[in-house]
Amino acid sequence: MKNKMRTGMKIGKFAGAVFIFLAIYLFSFAEAADYADQKALALSLRFSVSRLPTDSSDDVAKEKEALYLRIINECPDTSEAEEAYWELSNLYLDGFDEPKEKEAVAVLERFLKELSDSPWALHVNSRLKWLRGEN
Repeated sequence: MKNKMRTGMKIGKFAGAVFIFLAIYLFSFAEAADYADQKALALSLRFSVSRLPTDSSDDVAKEKEALYLRIINECPDTSEAEEAYWELSNLYLDGFDEPKEKEAVAVLERFLKELSDSPWALHVNSRLKWLRGEN
């Protein structure tokens, strides 16, 4: 009887280990698939930005703004999202008929909140200081 219980416990432990392994594997697969989907969407949206006219009308700027915000919101794990924050701040400063400095500050502050360990953080901090009139 004790041998059957030990065998049952060993099988139970083994099954538990297999279950944990499968759960981790499936979770990592789902993350990889999610990243691949984000990356594909981000690249598609970047391509859409590149296809817009290069003139500096407010209508074109609004279209670019919407695309950059989609990259930021729907593809947050991609390098394109980091770039979109920067490009969006450029757009707010130079792409509209009237600069939108408050919006540029807000998007850069959001960048630092969401991506504080990014290699872009130094540039973002510098731009924020400049926009705030700090030395």
